[in-house]
Amino acid sequence: MLLPLDDIPLRTRTCDTLTEDDVWLDPTTTVWRARRFVGAPRFYPVYRRGDLYSFSPIFLLADKRAVDLDPVYMERVASRGRTGSAYYSGTRTIDVEIRRIGGPTPFERTIFSPEVYAARLAEAMIADTEHIESIHPGVPHVILCGGKDSLNMLLLPWRAPVVALSAAPNYALVRAFIADNRLAIPCHELPDEDRGSLGLEVLYNTCLSELSHCRWSGELRAIAAQRQRRMILWQGQVATFLTPSWRAYNHYRDQLDRVVGDLGSLVVRAALRLGVRAIPEFQQRLVSTNLWLRGAMMQGSHMALLRALCGCLALSGYHGPAVQRVVSAVDLPSCVQRDIRPQVGRLLLGRDVVYPAINPGPPESTFRRGRSDPAPWISAARASGLEIRG
Repeated sequence: MLLPLDDIPLRTRTCDTLTEDDVWLDPTTTVWRARRFVGAPRFYPVYRRGDLYSFSPIFLLADKRAVDLDPVYMERVASRGRTGSAYYSGTRTIDVEIRRIGGPTPFERTIFSPEVYAARLAEAMIADTEHIESIHPGVPHVILCGGKDSLNMLLLPWRAPVVALSAAPNYALVRAFIADNRLAIPCHELPDEDRGSLGLEVLYNTCLSELSHCRWSGELRAIAAQRQRRMILWQGQVATFLTPSWRAYNHYRDQLDRVVGDLGSLVVRAALRLGVRAIPEFQQRLVSTNLWLRGAMMQGSHMALLRALCGCLALSGYHGPAVQRVVSAVDLPSCVQRDIRPQVGRLLLGRDVVYPAINPGPPESTFRRGRSDPAPWISAARASGLEIRG
């Protein structure tokens, strides 16, 4: 299914000053016209064309009614098959006039106690969700669940109704988690089917992500339509700063390979690992950079894709302002030498939490393979009525 260009929902708001919260907490607007933007988004995408801003390039393109193809971007996304990267990393977009704004998370390193860190994280998660519910009172929450990051979100003291969604092979584990911890939350299984939305996924993606990793989009779009888009879609994205895996959290190797080649990349990455273990400050800076180059570019872009497709807010439980303030203050080498998610869960629930012993994860989406390259996007853009230039 493809939408004619005039059917892409352009809902414009004009303001003097714009912030990331204005863009990501307002479900009624798709394009903002502002004299200036304040702040530097760390995770959620914000794109700019002149004095126009949006969470997705597709709305800026629909306003422009044309695309001036960026040859550097097109070459980069076309090379993904060689590099194996699942996402584009950078501020360029498919159009030379549209750029992503923002930058890495600054770390101040003022929290050195794991107990203090866990307590402040739990408090911040509650504060962020309470803030969302105060802005959108009574709007139901739909939480995509798989591993501990998203399961802990089910433990928050939600006021509005909550529904958990999961997919095989994690679906049975999520149902067991809800039962084991005596949570009064319904859980439904997500199939990964086209639902007639694949053409829209291609168009709205603008080649940013490898769509074979963007599962369930058609089903989520259908659920949002059934609910008349009166829902908030949640994910537990990029909570790398809660487990020791933060030490191995790296940006994909394709950029490094282009500079020094395959063998040089192996040598440089080995040296980086040694340096990371030896110098705590370097560890923290590297994580900060990779949260931007990888987390914001892959999972952040996926949040924008889901929001555009579903027409409702799509948020991460670990990227609200209160949580980000706590994360910015943590000294990871001191505070995260072990998995602190059970400790955070205990603080949220008020008792010990029973977690699944495994987190298997779903397979890639086979029918989306090959749909993230420039040629399918250009075909979809032309079919929608966008003028292709360059």
